[in-house]
Amino acid sequence: HDEGVYLTQAALLLGGQLEFHAGPLADAFHPWFFVEDGGRLYPKYGPVPAATYAVSLALFDEPRVTLAAVAAGNAALVYLLGAMAAGRRAGGAASVLFAASPMAVLTGAVFLPYAPTTFFNLLFAVAYLRSVRDGSTAAAGVAGVAIGIAFFARPFTAGLFAAPLIARA
Repeated sequence: HDEGVYLTQAALLLGGQLEFHAGPLADAFHPWFFVEDGGRLYPKYGPVPAATYAVSLALFDEPRVTLAAVAAGNAALVYLLGAMAAGRRAGGAASVLFAASPMAVLTGAVFLPYAPTTFFNLLFAVAYLRSVRDGSTAAAGVAGVAIGIAFFARPFTAGLFAAPLIARA
């Protein structure tokens, strides 16, 4: 059921709307993961995952393109993180193991927020480590924007992921 909500929210975003105007029909049923307010229905979820799906809907008329791009991006970011921490061979091994793991395969194949949030969390980690290594303010800015987006998508997950790096900073 959640996948349908995210795809519906993506269609709403593409139409320039944040709500349905259901009128008197809103009282006739309890919509799944929508909030009813005076004849208007709002999705309960934050718009970040839906916005990622909306991009591929707008460009390719197919939301699955986002799934593939996010899965590839996650594997690439795991490689970069591993290569930065332990060398290219370790990064390659980490990337392959990550891409083949059941959790990455499952979350990368469904229209849920887990894989996109993982992408932004990993982008934060890579950009943060680059900013520390190179003293780059641009990389620090990318890290801040990435964790902000991840936090907007799934606050608890992003907070747990970022806490050790933020504590280090």
